[in-house]
Amino acid sequence: AGVKFRKRKTDRFWDIKFNNGVLQIPPLFVHDGTKSLFLNLVAFEQSHLDCSHTITAYVVFMDNLINNADDVRYLHCRGIIEHWLGNDAEVAHMFNHLCQEVVFDINDSYL
Repeated sequence: AGVKFRKRKTDRFWDIKFNNGVLQIPPLFVHDGTKSLFLNLVAFEQSHLDCSHTITAYVVFMDNLINNADDVRYLHCRGIIEHWLGNDAEVAHMFNHLCQEVVFDINDSYL
């Protein structure tokens, strides 16, 4: 028993689906600019209450999936994360620190 992870084929990295115990997550390509991009997009969503919080929801979701380098390694093996950072621990650290001090209500999320 448990959740199975699969790579989802779509152009939108936030287009996550869960059906029949299978969590389908589109691939994410992490590079040197990913942290800045996510921080800026989350800041934009936080400062514009009338816009959706799609990126914030995605980042919070990924932070909840990823606790350490082993989690990144697993998602990489499933084809979900590809990165060009130094190591898997850097990717985990990035996700674990992106949403500090972010106001987010999971009940208002698309996920």
